[in-house]
Amino acid sequence: MNKDTIIIGKSNLNIKRKSVKKVSVICIIINFVLLILKCIIGIISNSQAMIADSLHSFEDMISSIISLIGIKISTKKYDSEHPFGYGKAEYIFSIVISMLMLIAAISMIKTSIINIINLSKINFNIGLVLVCIINIILKTALYLYTTKELRKTGNILIKASKEDQRNDILITISILVSSIFSMFGIYVIDYILGVVISIWFGMVGFNIFRISYNILIDTNVSEDRVNEIKKKVLLFDNVKSVDKVIGKPIGDRYVIILKIAMEKSMDIYKSHDIQSKIKNMLLMYDYIHDVIIHVNPY
Repeated sequence: MNKDTIIIGKSNLNIKRKSVKKVSVICIIINFVLLILKCIIGIISNSQAMIADSLHSFEDMISSIISLIGIKISTKKYDSEHPFGYGKAEYIFSIVISMLMLIAAISMIKTSIINIINLSKINFNIGLVLVCIINIILKTALYLYTTKELRKTGNILIKASKEDQRNDILITISILVSSIFSMFGIYVIDYILGVVISIWFGMVGFNIFRISYNILIDTNVSEDRVNEIKKKVLLFDNVKSVDKVIGKPIGDRYVIILKIAMEKSMDIYKSHDIQSKIKNMLLMYDYIHDVIIHVNPY
């Protein structure tokens, strides 16, 4: 049973790798096309909301590139210099990208506020409407595709991509509305949306920074997971207590360091057998990469 579990785990990992790669490549291509279109139309029409949204497409594209690099590096086989593998590599890239996103967001907020103060006008262009419609169609298709892939794998990178597509659809609908208002000389809505989108963009960047920072400084698994692990381990009659549960992040998974108490008179072979069963049981969780068990005498 244990051997089968390991084989199934490897199979699931391969499926996730292929799925992340497919989603990432498709997102890169679509977002690159949208980035060019949004930049051109945004500059021609002087739409700050559209220019801000082009930054969102750039962020989507960079995130997908990071996912590709991350899945390639983080799944490299461990070696003597990296006994826990390369799982944290993608988070180093994420920190850099999150800082760039924050700088871009601040710059766009500043530009939008200046335009509000100066009452700058938008040069309405039918291209604004067309780009919005194209964006909504492509992002809806991408949303449906990522939803299907998420159901197959449950991968966190694909989940993030799915949520990003949904947000982009809502943002583009708001830009479409502001474009229609600009036809009647109401321009302030576009600039306000530019500020709102930029703030949201900055919040996304900050969230990426926060998640990456927590992983890189070895933040423990959540309290709910700690309690879940304790509950499962205590199902073994020979385990008298669970003294400590420590999770060392190695990317999107953890090495669990488990300190338990068992009878000090227990035979070493029986103790080893129980530890093996505990380890194999915990390895069935997707977020656990490895389990290290230390036994204290009871």
